[in-house]
Amino acid sequence: IEPMTWDGNQIAENAFHIDLPPTLLPELRAYADRMGITDLYRDLVIDGRPLPPGGERAFEFSDRDGKGDEGSYNWMVQRPKGHWKSNMHWTSPADETAHDDYLKVLSAGGFDSVLEALGTYFGLEGLSAYHLSFIGVSHCEKGFIHADVNNSGRKAFNM
Repeated sequence: IEPMTWDGNQIAENAFHIDLPPTLLPELRAYADRMGITDLYRDLVIDGRPLPPGGERAFEFSDRDGKGDEGSYNWMVQRPKGHWKSNMHWTSPADETAHDDYLKVLSAGGFDSVLEALGTYFGLEGLSAYHLSFIGVSHCEKGFIHADVNNSGRKAFNM
C-alpha cells in the first residue's frame, strides 16, 4: 500500500494504491459470467436497456455451469439518480446468502491478501466487507466527484 500521487505529490490524505493479486480479476470475471451478471450488464449498459435514473430492481442469479455452489442468489441492481449523467449501474448481494457467496469468490481470487495488507498498514485488528458490488458503465457525460465515507478515522474504505 502506498499513498496515491500525481507528479510526485500525494493527491489526498486518504487516497491509497494497493496491488491486487493476479488471480482476483479472472476469478471475478468467471463468477460474473457463471452467474449471469455479465449478461445483465450487457443488457443494461451496452444494449440500451438501462434502469431509469434512481431505479432499482431485484434479480435472482444462479450458477449456470455448476462450478460454484448450487442454488440461487438474490441481488439488487441500482442506478444512481440523473445528476450522475451516466448509465452506471451497480449490482450488490441482497441477502446474507448472496453476500457470503460473493465473499467466497473474493477469497478464492486472493482478496484476503488485500485485506491483510490494508489491516496491517492501518493497524486494524479486524475488517468487515459490506456493500460488495459490481459496477458497470459505458457512457458518462460528466463525472460526479463525491465521497461515500467521511471522517471515519481511516476505518472505512471504498475499494
